[in-house]
Amino acid sequence: MSDCFDNEHNQLIVCRNCLINGFKLRTRPNSGAINLGIGSINITPERSERFLFSLPYKSSYHQFLIPSNSNIKKIDDLKGKTIGIHLGSPTIDYLKVYFNNNIQFKYYETFMDLLNGLTDPQVSAIVTNSDQAQYWASSTPDCKLLGDGFPFGIGFGVVARLDQAELIEKINQALIEIENDGTYLKIYNLFFQP
Repeated sequence: MSDCFDNEHNQLIVCRNCLINGFKLRTRPNSGAINLGIGSINITPERSERFLFSLPYKSSYHQFLIPSNSNIKKIDDLKGKTIGIHLGSPTIDYLKVYFNNNIQFKYYETFMDLLNGLTDPQVSAIVTNSDQAQYWASSTPDCKLLGDGFPFGIGFGVVARLDQAELIEKINQALIEIENDGTYLKIYNLFFQP
């Protein structure tokens, strides 16, 4: 793999062999097939036992979406219902506790399958990261937000195999550098701010 940094500008650039589909996070990073996973990947204590993570680069919030014609008024109304969720999502355990195991899940591999599961409708609600939920609610007339976003995990981070400590250290150094020089704030304001 080539270095993940542009030596002239000392900025992080996109690497080849990166993982985007979080579903494959369960198996792919430690298989040797990829070097890094970059996306809306939650850092959790359980995942940190199996993978290396960078410092968090963004807070992680999740949010429910429901069909726009739904009679559901509050999150607690989802008890006993079926929720659509990404296959392998760490949010499942949190929701089982929140709903006291009085909830069913239907699993989807892709974001579009998840959204289609809501609009078909195959489920009463879906849960995904708040940025995605807010985007869908604003651009899809068939769905709306339910309740506020709730914090989940330690934040979003770059994930790597357990043998990639040096690469994660480079990522962390770059994250610290762009935070210190103001670049991160510019990126955040441009791409992450609602």
